[in-house]
Amino acid sequence: MGPAPLLRSDDAGGAAAVDCWSLQARSPIQAPLKPRDSAGMVPSETRSLGRAVAVLLAVSVLRWACSELPDAPGAAVGEDVLTTLIDSTRDAVGEAEQRSRPLEPGETIDPNQASAVDLDRLPRIGPAMAERIIESRREAPFRSVDELLRVRGIGTATLERLRPFLRIGSRAATR
Repeated sequence: MGPAPLLRSDDAGGAAAVDCWSLQARSPIQAPLKPRDSAGMVPSETRSLGRAVAVLLAVSVLRWACSELPDAPGAAVGEDVLTTLIDSTRDAVGEAEQRSRPLEPGETIDPNQASAVDLDRLPRIGPAMAERIIESRREAPFRSVDELLRVRGIGTATLERLRPFLRIGSRAATR
């Protein structure tokens, strides 16, 4: 004998028992059907649908109310915002291009006068190290290339890689 049908309703369309076949005991189990509304949903489904409708309605009202508010005083609007964004993007792209351009053979930089962008072009020097070099030169200018060893993160190996690109004082020929 096979399993009994899972759902069976009475002829009047009301709640009836569900016959299930228990695989362990091999005997039918009867469970009452949950009452359904006119749309065929159980009460928990009806509540969930009602909550979803309420949330969507609240969000719609909130969006409508916010779209009717005037702009905040002092806020830049329209073309001013667009122009500012375009200008700052161009500046950032230009700086990124300049930082990524390596030094050419024979090109040297004076670490006492170079900007952070120029220092970043040196091999093995990134933005953080460039800022540390600038901080160190504010405390005391570098009198020789060897004094770069006082900058945290620059050791003898890094200094030897940098030496061909560095000149102190008037001997520096930038670009």
